[in-house]
Parts: sequence; structure tokens; C-alpha cells
Amino acid sequence: MSEFDLIRRYFTRATPGALLGVGDDAALLQASAGNVLAVSSDMLVCGTHFLPNADPFMLGHKTLAVNLSDMAAMGAAPRWATLAIALPFVQGKETSHECPHPNPLDETTSHSTRLQTTAAKSLVTPAGEGTNESLRELMFTVDEAWLAQFSAGFFALAQQHGVELVGGDTTRGPLNLCVTIFGEVPAQQALRRSGAQVGDEIWVSGCLGDAALALAHLQGRILLNATEFAACTAALHQPQPRVALGLVLRGIANSAIDISDGLLADLGHILEASQVGAEIEFDALPVSAVLRERLTPLNPPLSGGKPNSSPDKTTSHSTRPSKDDDQVAGYDKGRPGGVELLKQCILCGGDDYELCFTAPAARHAELLNIAARLDLPLACIGKVVAGRGCIVHDASGNPLNIEACGYDHFR
Repeated sequence: MSEFDLIRRYFTRATPGALLGVGDDAALLQASAGNVLAVSSDMLVCGTHFLPNADPFMLGHKTLAVNLSDMAAMGAAPRWATLAIALPFVQGKETSHECPHPNPLDETTSHSTRLQTTAAKSLVTPAGEGTNESLRELMFTVDEAWLAQFSAGFFALAQQHGVELVGGDTTRGPLNLCVTIFGEVPAQQALRRSGAQVGDEIWVSGCLGDAALALAHLQGRILLNATEFAACTAALHQPQPRVALGLVLRGIANSAIDISDGLLADLGHILEASQVGAEIEFDALPVSAVLRERLTPLNPPLSGGKPNSSPDKTTSHSTRPSKDDDQVAGYDKGRPGGVELLKQCILCGGDDYELCFTAPAARHAELLNIAARLDLPLACIGKVVAGRGCIVHDASGNPLNIEACGYDHFR
């Protein structure tokens, strides 16, 4: 299959909302009268943001969902998107489950980890050495079944939110997915990070920590039973962007951000941009029944683990821990680290894709009505104060000692 056949088959749809869509050197877009464009890009890299065996339909959903979440945080109505995708080689119908995927023509992956590629090289003769490009295409091609499922997941969510795919790029390489999304918002109504005011209440949508908890289970840092894992895994693989909430927060919220790298890290961006501080109550943070039960003193704490830097099983927000004796035991009643890990999932885990926003205390009742109208839980978790930084109080009013504050790709 050629690059252009791939684009036509899997990524070309009608684009009635664009002046020109897929098929030219650039798309032509025009914002509605009175609106400006909100533009955001997000990249998902195999081995960094998702596991190599990720379900392609769910991955298609998440690839767009993380960008839609940015539109929600700006109070923008999503309209168009482009998708740049690097696809790994497959031989026949066999797809490598190693991630990052090696290119059989070199010895490196996206993490510069040398792989044993002798076998792969023996199957591919470079052009000019007794073969030709057509033979190479027959031996190594893209995984069409994977593409069909990925594009189905992507377009299902796109249709739900009225997003048109208007362009992008395709190439061979380690699996890498990058979406740029375009939305519309009245210029004076866009939600920003810099508008928080002293006295504002701090709000969070949905629940926090489930995605990080599911990830910790996959990494072996926490042991969940099947029911618990099933309850948490949707948050990790198919987050629900809060676009409708973002739209109704126009004119109500003073500031907003989506929670991708952890509550404290992302709230910290609001505080820094607004030059204010915050105090939040840990017990006010919205969590699922699984996390709530796990946090109760009657349950044994869960064991943690020692991180290492092995690149073969990494996911979005940490590296795989080593299997030390304490971790193999699963539950260790003698260690408080399990409860601390749960708190880290809630405060710092990331991949929540909920909205954190600030609003005047006078809008409290109005926000509760909005929560009921959208059938979406909204929790007031604290307040904006003068000064700098964020203090998290426990049930006794004492400040919690939080060692990590969120995910950073370069730390």
C-alpha cells in the first residue's frame, strides 16, 4: 500500500466545515465571525505515553481526546484537526510487540537503544543489491488491521465532537502520533491560566487518580483485583474530554487548565501565570469508589517499588519498577508507602484529562447547577490565596508533605 492509498483509505473524510480539506498542500480554514482560532498540538509516543500492545481503537480515541481536552480548557469549540503519524514496519501479518519499534534498516529506536537487527537485515536487501523497492514493499508494510481500528476510534470521537480531519502527514518509523487541533472561541471569552483571583474557589471536574492507579497496576507497583482494574482502566485508555463544561464556563471561570500532568503540576501553572497561591483540602478531592476504599485505614496499604530506567515497558508517567521482595508480596501491612502512592496518584499522577478551574465564590450555586445539568460531578477543592505555591491540608488541617508534583518529560 502506498502512502497516498493509506491516506485515502483510512484518513480521508468529508470536511464540509473547511474551505479545503485533505488532498492539497495545505487546508484552508476560516473562523466564524467574531471568533478567533485556538490551536494546540499534542504528541503521543509509543513507550512514553502508551504501551506497545495498546488497543488501537482506544488509542485512536485517546490520540484525539487529549487534544480535545486542551480545547475544553480554553473554552473553545473544537472544529478541525490534523494528524501526523509515524508507522512501524511489519513483516507480512506479524507485528512486532517491541516498543519503540525498530526500523530494520538501522540499529536504533526512538530511545537510541540498540537492538539485535541481524534477522531483520537479512530479510531486507537494500535497493541496488539484487532487489527493488516493490520487493521491499511486499516484505515490509503497514498493519492495515491496526490502522482500521485506530482510525475507527479516532473518527468515532471526532464525530461526537464535530471535528473534521483536514490534513496531516504519514511516514515510517517508531510509532508516534501527533495531532494539531483547531477550535473557535470569542476572543474576550477564552479561558486562560492567568486570570485566577485571590478569593476564587478552585474546582475540579470528574474524578482524579484512576488513570494513574491503572497505570501503577500495569507497572506492577500496585496490585488491583479484576473488578478494581476494570473500574479504573477506562480513565487511562479512553479519557472523556470535558468540552461541554469548557463551553459553559465562559464568563464564569476566571482561569482554567486541563489536568494532564497531575493536579498539583497543572494547578501550579495557573498559580504561576496568575501570580497567586492556593490552599486545597485533600479530603475534598473527588476520587472514585476504588480509590476511596483503598484510602480507608481498614484496608492494608499497597506496596510501592523501586524505579529503574528499563525502556522496554515504559508508559506515560514513569518507568517500570524493579521486582524487589517487598513488591512481590503485593500487600505489605508494615509499610506506609502504599497509602503515599495512592495520594501521589490523586495529586500528581496525571492522565486525568479533567478540568481544573477557578471561579468567584459568588458563582458556587451556579456551578452546582451546571454540574447537575451536565450530569458531571464538580468539586470545590480549595481557594486561591495571596502569595505563592500550593498547600494541601489533611483532615486535621495539617499540610501534607508531597515529594513529587507531576510529570515532566525531561526529568
